[in-house]
Amino acid sequence: MRTGNGGQGRPARPTVAGLRRRSIGAPELTAQSVAVTAPTLSTAAGPASVAAVTGGGAALSYVIATAVMLLVAYCVSQYTRRVVATGSLYTYAALGFGPRAAFLAGIGLIIGYGVLAMAAMLLSASHLVHLLPHLGLHIGGTPLIGATAALLALAAVGCGLLGITVTARASLAIEVTAIALVVGALLALAVSGGAHLDLAHVLRPAPDWHGGVLGVVLALTSFVGFESSSALSVEGRRPQVSVARAMLRTVCGAGLLYVLAAALQPRDSGTPLLDLLRTLDPPWVSVLAEVGVAASAFACMSGSITALVRLLFALGREGVLPEALGRVRVRHGTPHIALGLSAVSVITVPAGMLLAGVTVDTAVDQLATLATFGYLLAYVVVSLSTPLFLRRIGELTRPTALAGPLAAALMATAILLYSSPLVPDGHHGVVRLFLGLVVAGMAWYLPVLLRRPELVEHVGIRDVPVAADFYDPADLDALSGTRRP
Repeated sequence: MRTGNGGQGRPARPTVAGLRRRSIGAPELTAQSVAVTAPTLSTAAGPASVAAVTGGGAALSYVIATAVMLLVAYCVSQYTRRVVATGSLYTYAALGFGPRAAFLAGIGLIIGYGVLAMAAMLLSASHLVHLLPHLGLHIGGTPLIGATAALLALAAVGCGLLGITVTARASLAIEVTAIALVVGALLALAVSGGAHLDLAHVLRPAPDWHGGVLGVVLALTSFVGFESSSALSVEGRRPQVSVARAMLRTVCGAGLLYVLAAALQPRDSGTPLLDLLRTLDPPWVSVLAEVGVAASAFACMSGSITALVRLLFALGREGVLPEALGRVRVRHGTPHIALGLSAVSVITVPAGMLLAGVTVDTAVDQLATLATFGYLLAYVVVSLSTPLFLRRIGELTRPTALAGPLAAALMATAILLYSSPLVPDGHHGVVRLFLGLVVAGMAWYLPVLLRRPELVEHVGIRDVPVAADFYDPADLDALSGTRRP
């Protein structure tokens, strides 16, 4: 949908009309960030992977990673407090760098949201199939996991078609349940004697700097997706306040959970949490934890699709991608065509991998790695753009001038180290694929801007704030001297 140009002969600017503006609250926005970050899911294997790399000191690695991600969240929050947009980091980068460099962030987010949804879908299906023997159903195998994954994706799409209110509340319920189950399992592990909480062990650094640095890099990957609530800022109430809080709470809360899980990890052990829990008696503790992990993976898939749909919606409204992607289903305020395209992509790519003979574990590993590269690229671009944006509007301060370049440098270092041959099981094929996607995306986008210069003015669509974004309804009533019915 376009606004009129008032007869000035200029191209009409796109709007975000059609979305259910201000329809979800702070809890749902926080649930969106938590769902995509998926701390419950990351707790299942992340601390063990970090412990295996560091040879100890996994908890300290997560403490440092939390501080680094808080720095990135601080940079992103400079935008969320001033800008309401569905394009998330892509729109923010456009306000700082301009439309050309901003598309790097857009490519990163498309890879991040879309590919993470694929990995989470397979993980959720795999854990659900693994639970079937506990129900007396001794069946399994890749075909069943693939079919279950497709059904889960269709369930997420069905929920999405009902509108953001239903989707957000479902994510909130699922994440609360998943976190409760896994935290309960961690406490059971501590009480049973299967783990011992030792403060000296928690604060112990890695035996060598190389392992310590790689441990921090791996720990950083457990935080990606924290910014996804910004994609729902148009649909959130008081977004200039709620989105920043959602991001910061997600990073802090996830960091605490990771540190707890790493602290309970047996010294120098690379055994994943679920395997540790299976050694406990009674066995239902591990079963409930696996239910929580499966639920968290489903919420991650659903939340990733939700964020991806809003990004495609913005790109469609701007005319960068086909304008059909910007259409909204009037009844529920859902970008239904963008949702359909996202669903087809999320289902078909993993299905193709499984049909080609790739194992489920390998597919999940490769997809999650590719998604991580996408997120880190977007964080580099938006962190670098933050000081430029603030200087442009006359609000640059010394902390923000330092935070942006520092956060970008740390994220760029993480990309280099994560793609380094020094990392165990280095994914060199995934690195080449990631670089190929980025180059292909920019090679397509830049000529489009040359052919259609009017797009330069369209890139970076955002909502216009109103008084309700900053004040509670009761405060507005007091200011206006009216009483709500």
